Amino acid sequence: MSIAAVASIRFRFVALMVLVLAFGLGSFGAWNYALAREERLSQFDTTLDRISRRLSASLARSVRQGDRDEIGAIVDAQMDAAFLTAIVVRYGDGQAYGVQRDADGKLAPTLAPAPADAARRVAVALHDDAAQRAIGEVRLYATARQVREALRRELARIALQTVALSLATIAIFYIALSVAVLRPLDRVRAALLRLAGGGAGLAQRLPEESTTEFRAVSQGFNAYLDKLERLMGGSLEQVHRGIETLSEGDLAAPLDVGAAGPGSVLGRLAAMRDKLLAIQRTQERSADAFRRASDAASQALELTRSGVWQFRANEPDVIFYTEQAALILGEPLRTGHGRYDIETECWERMQAGDRQLAAETRQCFEHALAGRVPTFDATYLVQRPCGGGLVWIHSLGRVERDAQGRAVAMNGVVHDITALKEAEIATDNARRAAEAANQAKSDFLANMSHEIRTPMNAIIGMSDLALATELTPRQRNYVDKVHLSAVGLMAIVNDILDLSKIEAGKMTIERADFRLDDVMSHLSGAMGPKADEGHVELLFDIAPDVPQALVGDPLRLGQILLNLVGNALKFTSRGEIVVGAKLHHGVTRPMPHPDEVELEFSVRDSGIGMSPETQKSLFQAFMQADSSTSRRYGGTGLGLAISRTLTELMGGRMWVESKLGAGSNFHFTVLLHRQPRREPSAVRAAPQRLRVLVADDNESAREILSNMAGGLGADVDVTDSGIATAELVRAAQRDGRPYDLLLMDWLMPDLDGLATTALLKADPELALPKVVIVSTQARIDRLATAGSTTEGIHAVLAKPVSPSTLQQVFARVLDVGAPPDAPGPAAPAMPDTTPLRGARILLVEDNLINQELAVELLTSAGMIVDVALNGEEAIAMAEASAYDGILMDCQMPVLDGYAATMRLRRDPRFANLPIIAMTANAMARDVQRALDAGMNDHLAKPLDVAVMYRSLLRWVRPATAEVTST
Repeated sequence: MSIAAVASIRFRFVALMVLVLAFGLGSFGAWNYALAREERLSQFDTTLDRISRRLSASLARSVRQGDRDEIGAIVDAQMDAAFLTAIVVRYGDGQAYGVQRDADGKLAPTLAPAPADAARRVAVALHDDAAQRAIGEVRLYATARQVREALRRELARIALQTVALSLATIAIFYIALSVAVLRPLDRVRAALLRLAGGGAGLAQRLPEESTTEFRAVSQGFNAYLDKLERLMGGSLEQVHRGIETLSEGDLAAPLDVGAAGPGSVLGRLAAMRDKLLAIQRTQERSADAFRRASDAASQALELTRSGVWQFRANEPDVIFYTEQAALILGEPLRTGHGRYDIETECWERMQAGDRQLAAETRQCFEHALAGRVPTFDATYLVQRPCGGGLVWIHSLGRVERDAQGRAVAMNGVVHDITALKEAEIATDNARRAAEAANQAKSDFLANMSHEIRTPMNAIIGMSDLALATELTPRQRNYVDKVHLSAVGLMAIVNDILDLSKIEAGKMTIERADFRLDDVMSHLSGAMGPKADEGHVELLFDIAPDVPQALVGDPLRLGQILLNLVGNALKFTSRGEIVVGAKLHHGVTRPMPHPDEVELEFSVRDSGIGMSPETQKSLFQAFMQADSSTSRRYGGTGLGLAISRTLTELMGGRMWVESKLGAGSNFHFTVLLHRQPRREPSAVRAAPQRLRVLVADDNESAREILSNMAGGLGADVDVTDSGIATAELVRAAQRDGRPYDLLLMDWLMPDLDGLATTALLKADPELALPKVVIVSTQARIDRLATAGSTTEGIHAVLAKPVSPSTLQQVFARVLDVGAPPDAPGPAAPAMPDTTPLRGARILLVEDNLINQELAVELLTSAGMIVDVALNGEEAIAMAEASAYDGILMDCQMPVLDGYAATMRLRRDPRFANLPIIAMTANAMARDVQRALDAGMNDHLAKPLDVAVMYRSLLRWVRPATAEVTST
């Protein structure tokens, strides 16, 4: 070969390889750059979208509340992303917040659009049910400068790599072609021709000549042969024998691996043989396990008294039973085939047991074959031919189908469930017996309630009448204690009835319009005097955003609060009890209705507290915080259990926080609804900013009262003594900013409210502000006898104070005006009975003491009363005389009130005659029974006199206006 030819080969070969490699490396680099560019731009867009969505979600609450500080904190936190140049949030009526990153990387306020490579605009929305309501907008501006810089660096790196690899490739190919290819080429070719001829094997090596080039080629070729043998793990003959051994399935014959490693061909052949041996052993174990499972299944069928059956479509008149199935069904054993006639030895056996169940079973069998039900599943009775008797059978079957979906066979099992059925029947009988016992218990409770309420009506009513008469102090003490004991006993009876309703699952929650202030006013009236007697301060802490006009069950809500406050009074000998109400922000589920509101109430006391052990059993029925034999604190242990259940029925929960010796704090939540007509704000600010001074030595009362006054639009200062009050009033006048109103507690350590007022009034240079004395109702009642000491006092305010009562005082004393529809003062406890004077009432009552009580109450209100002892007399008297209304007892001899009412309603003359049940049957079913009988209303004994008068005012219209003296 000439020098020119060698040079030409070298040049063309190297040039071709360089072009190919350069094109390949360049294409690969360009592809990598395109992927990197797409990935970085996609990451840039994804990150910008994620920040947009996160801002939209996290800003919803702060935008809705208009909290600019919280909006700023959220936006500034997101500006940590270096590629963001500006964020602008617009919300409310033209409100906005925005920041922009300047050239130095610092944040500066802005609302203008920022120059950017990309921008996003998303809405801030509230989710109401399935709809969304936009309440704001977020705009984000971002730069892709960092992405472009990174892409330029990536492009430079790829170009450098391509150039370096190309140069390396040129050098390698140039050296290889010059040294290792061209010159020794002929010698290698000749040596290989020698190896290929004459039957020479691979064990032979190339001879090493004296030339350096060929020596290197020969050594390389010989080294390749050595490496090939190392990879094989032996000679080709050994490998060939190993493959033949495995292909013949001889796994027992060992392979001559020798020193071969596990990665060699011989080593891998040995590993393959070991794996095949392991698979063989696994298959043997699986077969053995299958045999054991089959035996276990047979034993399980035997132990569970189950057997296997089969129905074949090509033999529709025959059913096949295994031996165990035949034994269960009482059929004679037929070894071998196990064939039984499907009509006479299957269906007829079922019909003999129960025809209805047999028909249902056959129908289910046919439906399964037709594919109308997925499986055959039936329970039926079988008359056993051998041994007699009936046996309950549960049978299951699955249908086999061919490629066209036609039923080929049905395979199933039968199971003897006679013992289970007998237990089920026994359980059903026990359940019915328990239901009968529970009904008997309910009837007993209803009867006991009636029997207790009848004399309790007389005790409470007569003691009320006695307390209204002139009594000696000793007599009043005795009667008052009788009345209090009777009321306490009635509360226990009501608790027991409530517990029985809860256990029977018949406790219901009403839905009625009410005002929260009315519930709190009733709580104050019921518990305020008791708190005052125990020298405990009762306070209300109602958050200003709590709605007043609500829909729910005010009676049950009040019952929970009464129970909790009563408990707190029982265990608090000094200090304070604070009843709080606020919107609960711990709701974990979406509100199903936009008007739904969750309120959290709390009753915090400074009493004896509870240990952790006591708290664990606190809400269990009949469990008391003090259960010792020498208890200091009374109670049935039912109040908290009932209150917790009522709370759960109203969609909430109850919990307690307490520490022994440090008081307790009971919390509960309830779900209520705002009334459809949205009430305007219960607070309307004065035309000018008012200055109010709150003086109270109780820190909690001082804080609550100052917050309420501040909510009414006033600037509030606080102090804790009369002397400090006088100094602050004088200092305010000297500064030219006098106080408009003083809210002073009556009892304070140095000077009480009256003495402080007198001190300020005696100063001729001082313009006395308007003064409102705040104290308990009992102390306010004593102010009437204070004479001249009340001079300078413009109003008195009873504790506990609610926002609405304080607002009314503002309106009356400062003439700032109340909202047009602000609630007025609560209705008096005892209604005006003037419209009832002259009304003719028929009282139907068989108990003489209750007669006397009712007659006294009715005639004292100016009504004319006739008395009937039973329903028969009532009907006769109603037919003989004209009455404006009937008060009807329900449980009476001769003819009860229900039957009497139904007979009267059948007479057209009495279709519209008001008939009001007045009975000791006070359960919910009794109320419904009275209404179903045709009565207009229901009054429960013991009578609530105010409730009775309101019911009469609602239904009775006197036919004559004459006034009867009593």
